[in-house]
Amino acid sequence: MTPLNVLQNVGWAVAFSIIGGAVGLVLVLAASVVLPRVIERFTPNIDEEKEIARGNVAVAEYFGRVGVTIECKDIDGMKYVMRDWHMRDIGQGTVAGGVLKVPADKPVFVIELAR
Repeated sequence: MTPLNVLQNVGWAVAFSIIGGAVGLVLVLAASVVLPRVIERFTPNIDEEKEIARGNVAVAEYFGRVGVTIECKDIDGMKYVMRDWHMRDIGQGTVAGGVLKVPADKPVFVIELAR
């Protein structure tokens, strides 16, 4: 492989990365515009923002509860505390193997990590 081929391959990799990033950005922005409209169509008589401000936890959980697995070797061994939106402890422990699982069945609002 000649240096010119290597440069050409690197150039294509950069170009495809930029194009892929732009397409991903457009998809995320489009979803953020479309999703609230879909939810509003399913629940036309409910103002989600007002219900959340009044403390209606069911609407808040319907609006945004997800589960996720975070894999990062840098957080291995760190202690974590999961808190709900009232900042009450709802789970704690130590990250093992660089993997932290956030369950979808708990109302996790924030996770504090400490060494």
